[in-house]
Amino acid sequence: MLLEWGARVAALLALLYSLSLIASQDYWIVPLGSTSPFSLGSASALYLFSQYQFARDGRGKLDSVVLGALFANAFLQTYEIIYHFTFPIYSLQYPFLQGADVKFFIVTFTMVLPLILLRKELSFKKVSAYTLGLFLLSMFVWVLFGFPQYFTNAYYFQPILHTGDPYHLALALNYGSKVILAAFFLSLLKVRRPWTAAIWARTAKAAPPGGAVSSAK
Repeated sequence: MLLEWGARVAALLALLYSLSLIASQDYWIVPLGSTSPFSLGSASALYLFSQYQFARDGRGKLDSVVLGALFANAFLQTYEIIYHFTFPIYSLQYPFLQGADVKFFIVTFTMVLPLILLRKELSFKKVSAYTLGLFLLSMFVWVLFGFPQYFTNAYYFQPILHTGDPYHLALALNYGSKVILAAFFLSLLKVRRPWTAAIWARTAKAAPPGGAVSSAK
């Protein structure tokens, strides 16, 4: 119980801390390797909701904590893979793929594989299609602008659309697309269940067909 609630409190504090940084326009958490508060906040929110679902559905304390962490990390690593193979980090010349890219993909993709084990506990809904489409659109728009980055003045694709402020455009598209992808992952969860007691507890029994909700044991 201490581990489970300790992780929940830590995730909630991380989420609040991220929101405070975003409100103050501080977009880099230096002690965490300059991680953005959008990454930390999104992962924290996904952990809270996914761990709640796993706990509600009867997973053990340790299992729900670990699965929640794996689900949140799968979101982060999915974004890293998409970003990495859109933005040619290691090589700007054909074929844009080196040994370091192969190593990166293998190591990072293994952290996305837990989604396969959780597939029966996830659900692709209509809102999932909308958020996924919006994410792909945001990445496409980013490429149309030449895929500018906030840490350099260079363009990595021939820009079709043009902007006089590539720095802030890159920030908006980078962090915006990450939040949209987090919304997609959130939509995959089955947080709401009909005839189920919506409590922040370990288990909840379904309500009888014509009666009140049974109390959780």
